[in-house]
Amino acid sequence: MTRHEHIDLERLSDFVDDRLLGDDRDAVQDHLASCMSCASQLARLQSLLEAAHALPDEIEPPPAVWADVRERLPRRAPSRQFPQRWLLAAAAVVLVVLSSTVTALPASPYVTCSSDI
Repeated sequence: MTRHEHIDLERLSDFVDDRLLGDDRDAVQDHLASCMSCASQLARLQSLLEAAHALPDEIEPPPAVWADVRERLPRRAPSRQFPQRWLLAAAAVVLVVLSSTVTALPASPYVTCSSDI
């Protein structure tokens, strides 16, 4: 970097975040010492970062904003949960009746006698 080239925002951001090492960092520091435009850009960037860090982690929007958001959301179709539950219950009843019927039947309708007795 020469004295006439300005530091781009990405490199200035890396400088602020301590991601520049050795000669790169030294070159930026030397340039900032002699270039008022880049030094001013650095001051604005640092001010912006300080302001961003001062913001709260979460901001609760006013209730009117949520009401407006709800109005803009598409309306949902009625839930189909009830018919699905009814169908599941009916299938369970059929399964119980069938398994009870199968269990109640004798193992074999014919009794075989062995002649070896």
